Amino acid sequence: MTYRSRIPNLTHLRVFERVAATGSISRAAEQVGRSQPAVTLALRKLEQFLGAELLDRRRSGSYLTGEGEIFLVRAQRLFEQIDRALLNPLVGAPFADPDKLPALRSKIAAGHISALIAVNEHETLEMAAHALELSKPSLYRTTQELEKIVARSLFNRTIRGFSPNRAGAELARRFSIALREIDYAMEEIEGSRGSIASRILIGAMPLCGMQLLTDAIKDLLVEFPNSHVAVEDGPYVPLLANLRHGRIDFLYGVLRKPDWAEDVEETALFYDPYSIAVRAKHPLTKKPEVTLEDLAQYDWIMPRRGTPRRLAFDRLFAGHQKPPTSSIETSSLEFQRSMLNASDRITLMTEHEARIQFDAGVLTTIPFSGLRPRANDGIVTRRDWQPTIVQKRFLELLTARAAQLEHPVLAA
Repeated sequence: MTYRSRIPNLTHLRVFERVAATGSISRAAEQVGRSQPAVTLALRKLEQFLGAELLDRRRSGSYLTGEGEIFLVRAQRLFEQIDRALLNPLVGAPFADPDKLPALRSKIAAGHISALIAVNEHETLEMAAHALELSKPSLYRTTQELEKIVARSLFNRTIRGFSPNRAGAELARRFSIALREIDYAMEEIEGSRGSIASRILIGAMPLCGMQLLTDAIKDLLVEFPNSHVAVEDGPYVPLLANLRHGRIDFLYGVLRKPDWAEDVEETALFYDPYSIAVRAKHPLTKKPEVTLEDLAQYDWIMPRRGTPRRLAFDRLFAGHQKPPTSSIETSSLEFQRSMLNASDRITLMTEHEARIQFDAGVLTTIPFSGLRPRANDGIVTRRDWQPTIVQKRFLELLTARAAQLEHPVLAA
């Protein structure tokens, strides 16, 4: 699906919102400054775009259908998010004050939004134009139109190419989030017809409690077998960016929200403290008491620098005269297990992870009191996110699974 095919005509959306508010095509036509036939045509095209019947047209007026009520909520949220992006852009001064906002908003079309997002998500203007199925000159003209509308420079034009500046990139991000409301609306409309086939996009951080996530997904698919769950794993920072751009619905893993990310919020689910994991017959398992000096004599397997687990390792040996080596860097639990089982190396695992390996007879843990508390595990969502029915149910199932674990949430 191209960018343009995802975005309904914004004028049609505004017309629909006015008809819903007034219950009358004629009064809506007066408010938007269009003829009644033009309003009727706009509504018909919007319904064709969505494949839904939004209004029940009677002699006494036009009234929302069930599908229309669903779509109205999401359409209003789309406009609210566009308004906030223009009034409070987070980067630079507002594009308009509240009095001038309606006039500014009415000039921004779906083509302007799709052009800004495409340029922001592609390395070159040529690639963005190809994604939009437009010519490069046509796309460039559209970006210039948008700059004139907002009376602000949104792009860098250099010998290296054409790309959004900070204000343009932030506006593109906010527009992307607004567009997710259309995706959610279409899913909810389908759900109202009894065909619940929601798509859930999850960002899974490295070394998260994957078994818990797996169990919750299995529970969801029992209840909603036509749903689709996509799990994207990767480093925290790119996943956070994808969440903030609306490309995924929420993150799952160790909570570590940076102070600047004011547009996301965290919900703690459980506390899973670290353990020191080794192979079942490791030499340290024979010692009645293991010291920090004992641990420093072995090579460790650790994830990349900057991850919570690596930071815990660095804190453990901070100030030690001869800290241990870490010659293998990985976030793969499967690879860690294989390397530990084949050597005397050591790693940090959560108690839940280690217990699974211990039950399999592969690894064991070494009692050691010097480990600092680990942050809670949980989910990260956009602050103004309104989940669909299926997304909400999935979070309920994930929370219920987390409540069955041994440790409650660690107090902040």
